[in-house]
Amino acid sequence: LIVPTSAVLRTGKRAVVYVENPDAERPTYEGREIVLGPRAGDVFLVSSGLETGERVVTNGAFKIDSALQIKAKPSMMSVQADKDVSMVADASVELVAPYLQLQRALAADDLPGSKVALKAMMAITGHTGEMAKLFHIMMVADSLDGIRRPYFETLSNAMITAVKENSNAFGDTLYRMHCSMVYDDRGADWLQDDEELMNPYYGSAMLHCGALKEEIGNE
Repeated sequence: LIVPTSAVLRTGKRAVVYVENPDAERPTYEGREIVLGPRAGDVFLVSSGLETGERVVTNGAFKIDSALQIKAKPSMMSVQADKDVSMVADASVELVAPYLQLQRALAADDLPGSKVALKAMMAITGHTGEMAKLFHIMMVADSLDGIRRPYFETLSNAMITAVKENSNAFGDTLYRMHCSMVYDDRGADWLQDDEELMNPYYGSAMLHCGALKEEIGNE
């Protein structure tokens, strides 16, 4: 069996792919630890862990994994390693405050403030796993653009998924904003804790570019 290299998430000696559940009513995926054989160009040979005909996520596996880590659900950090789950327990609640701090800092073109917020997020998730890797990449960036694209979008998408599925865990309403100009093909979303739109992707260049897309909060 072979899988595209883009399907495989690796940390240390472990390799994980996300496999489609064919019996689910809507698209559903689960993390599966696999044993890799040699690499051959753009594919890996799979020694064990997959069966013929199973479908794996080839694009977007990192986003799925990031969302699961934020929600403290089994992910790359925790497949067959339950002890790691404690590192992100209740993270969907704990990460909201520093995420909003990051959003405000980016909107204010505040690079040092952005890194303070990222440091706070890493203190919650720990220093291992794909989320920590994402935070580290953002922290070592030498410019605001190095944080904004594509990494803040990746983080925002994961946070939006987490808070929508755990909306009753938050005391205040969160606002999902959208700017269609960030990427020509899809735009980009983010979360705020107030209705005054402050665009983190452009800052002062186009601070109020965008629109309210959704309110998320206690029902």
